[in-house]
Amino acid sequence: MSNGRPRRRPIFSGLILILVGSLLLANKFHPDLRIWEMFNSYWPVLLILWGLAKMFDYFAARRTGEAAPRAFTGGEFFLLLLLLVFAGLLGLKEVLKENPEWGGEVHLPWDQTFNFSEEVVLKDVKATMPLAVTSEYGDITVLPEEAPEIRVVALKSVSFADSESTAKERADQVKVEIREESGMYTIRAVDQKSGRRVTVDLEVHMPKQAAVDARTARGNIKITGLTGSIAVDSKRGNVDVRDAGKDVQVQIRRGNLQVSNVKGNVRVSGRGNDIEVSDVEGEASIEGEFSGPIRAKNVAKSMRFLSQRTDLTIGSLAGRLELDSSDLRVYDATGNVSLTTSHKDIRMDNVGGRIRIDNRKGNVELRLKNAPKEEIEVNNESAGIDVTLPANSAFEVQATSRNGDVDTSFEGPGLKKSEQGGTATLEGKLGSRGPQIRLKTTYGTVSVRKGT
Repeated sequence: MSNGRPRRRPIFSGLILILVGSLLLANKFHPDLRIWEMFNSYWPVLLILWGLAKMFDYFAARRTGEAAPRAFTGGEFFLLLLLLVFAGLLGLKEVLKENPEWGGEVHLPWDQTFNFSEEVVLKDVKATMPLAVTSEYGDITVLPEEAPEIRVVALKSVSFADSESTAKERADQVKVEIREESGMYTIRAVDQKSGRRVTVDLEVHMPKQAAVDARTARGNIKITGLTGSIAVDSKRGNVDVRDAGKDVQVQIRRGNLQVSNVKGNVRVSGRGNDIEVSDVEGEASIEGEFSGPIRAKNVAKSMRFLSQRTDLTIGSLAGRLELDSSDLRVYDATGNVSLTTSHKDIRMDNVGGRIRIDNRKGNVELRLKNAPKEEIEVNNESAGIDVTLPANSAFEVQATSRNGDVDTSFEGPGLKKSEQGGTATLEGKLGSRGPQIRLKTTYGTVSVRKGT
């Protein structure tokens, strides 16, 4: 009681019971959740939840006329002390890690891991028969071999074991198998119900001319030096594919991707972070939502990027493409360029083909080293358009800006600049047999400049 009023009971302890019970239940059915690692990363959420509960208790007490709960109960004080000790251990662990010369190391429960290796070999295989390799939890590395055999080196990692013997028992319950079925070889780590997750990293040596399909739910994938086609499916992890002799197809959901030196086509789809594609002799296609920068370089045939906000096609990319959430850059594209996007600043240098751009709320800048031979069309809203052409260029221009301005450093009797009703216009011809240039924007300046 406080001044004769009943005191409201805090809800924080109930919320903690619900949260801990939910996590333990989820871990029962999904051991891969890594509860300790989640706690390691997100323990400050408990403090936020605590603060929100305190605010709720205070305002609820005012609304009902009850006395507010005490600032700290005995259980809450004990929990706070545990969190402070835990935070101190994490801080000490990081300091010692960054300063190994100090000596010493802090081991937390999830740091204890036991590793065991296993090798499985299948000889006299058919060198051109495709191979599928799957690892639910672990990295996959695929390397080429001249010999007609498949050799798998498996590294099994066991965490949260109270002893090495217990860890080995759990590791032995995971068997690595190579089988021939349905016209292909399959490699997988079969968990014979070890009770807890065992991470299995697979290093696969296989005939280089065979096609491979690599899949993992949680882990990185690296494939190097195969002349057969490559398919990759990664749900959580980085992907690295190099020196591929045929087509490469990648589906990724989280992580970074690097694909380089491919003699065939490259197709990427899904969601992820950084994407880098380079030195592709065929076509390259990237489709999906990616948070990090997207880079492409030296794509012999068409380059395509498609997301919810951007649709870009480049006929041939001799130079490079750089794309992030606010900027798009294209350098040295010899083919046609078609782009529809919004809220991006766009710059294109030395584009040799036809250019068509639709943009909103982002500046568009074009710089051509050679006189244009194909038409240029740019439609923009609430931003400027800046086009720089060689001084000897011939073209037919129609440029308009509503509630903006139009200017040019080109001169000639065939060019006319006017303004009427808040719309500035530049139109006319310069030279003979030049392509059409159509530029249109609102609330921005359209500039057509002479290059140096």
